[in-house]
Amino acid sequence: MKVLIILATILLLVLLYARLIEVKQLVIKKVELSKALGLKILHVSDLHFNKFYNTKRLDKLVTKLNRIDVDLIIFTGDLLDGPYIGSINGIAESLSKLNNKIPRIVVYGNHDYKSKYFKDVAGIYKDADIQLLVNSSQSLLIRDKALNIVGADDYLRGNRALERLTAITKDDQYNLLLLHEPDLVERIDLNKFDLVLSGHTHGGQVRLPFNISGSTNYGKIYREGLFKLSDKTKLYVSSGVGNAGLNIRFRVKPSVTIISI
Repeated sequence: MKVLIILATILLLVLLYARLIEVKQLVIKKVELSKALGLKILHVSDLHFNKFYNTKRLDKLVTKLNRIDVDLIIFTGDLLDGPYIGSINGIAESLSKLNNKIPRIVVYGNHDYKSKYFKDVAGIYKDADIQLLVNSSQSLLIRDKALNIVGADDYLRGNRALERLTAITKDDQYNLLLLHEPDLVERIDLNKFDLVLSGHTHGGQVRLPFNISGSTNYGKIYREGLFKLSDKTKLYVSSGVGNAGLNIRFRVKPSVTIISI
């Protein structure tokens, strides 16, 4: 009987930690690549705005991110949390405060498409003066360094056009691909890309003993962190900021990443 009580107590404490504590422990990670360009990218993903991640928490996140000195902010999808959202009021106003002196570029995620407010997402980004890429590219000149940002539409629910992505690269520029679902790198000719940034997986969101964690479609092979795909191309998968559905995390803290290129 005592053993059962002890086990039940441990389980309760773990659930309380996963529900109330870890979900709010934002980690700022740092990844250094070649640093040949001398630029820093802030990679943010999977906000999953919902009744748990509201404008109050978004404002706090923006305040934290604005303290980070970077040259470019990239967001790799899932601004909204599918059907688990009551209102989108205030999102654009909060996002507009996110370091609006530097380029900020985003792509869609599958939960954006699942949301009843999907038709409003493009307008949110427009009002916040954040550029949305949908199977398109944008060339930037940052401190005399040329970057070509290629943004894919979401593969699960958007317009599948993987073959177009390599066609809009620039041979004389650093080519950065934004791809919500990371496992899709297996289906793309990556020879022209220097770096791929993805999200979608939340790092598994819940990581049990023996490294057992959750997975999702097109997020089973590359779960979290930095991967060398070839001598030229690297992939970084963010564990994300918010949570899908259940507002819990266990041994996979929410994070954003500063990537030096």
